[in-house]
Amino acid sequence: MSKDRSFSTAIHILAMLAYRHPDQLSSETMAIGLRTNPGLVRRTLLKLSAKGLIATSKGKGGGSQLAKPPSKISLEDIYLAVKEGPIFGSFDKEPFELCKVSCSMGSVLANIYDELEQDMMVKMRKIKLTKVISDIG
Repeated sequence: MSKDRSFSTAIHILAMLAYRHPDQLSSETMAIGLRTNPGLVRRTLLKLSAKGLIATSKGKGGGSQLAKPPSKISLEDIYLAVKEGPIFGSFDKEPFELCKVSCSMGSVLANIYDELEQDMMVKMRKIKLTKVISDIG
């Protein structure tokens, strides 16, 4: 199973923007810091912009900057901006009809996963981008 790094990438991008505020940063500059390609950065920037977390300007000298103070951006905001689906994947196989466990496991895990995700969102809502920045040494 491959790891989805979109949430970590988005946090990294926003931390760079907060750290360098009020400067604008280009996707190329951010890509160097992320050790990735500018295309991945631009795709992430589009998602962050769509949720109002960043503002971008195009053309020569353009770039991105935070659209609001880091104290107003939570990890929940960031996660919801880049989320592609549920955090935990469920079974995608047809259950074995003669097995009670197999027939029940999908709904049992769906309920557990929903509860875990809701609890995690409550925790992420409390952690602001300022916390990430303050932990940078």
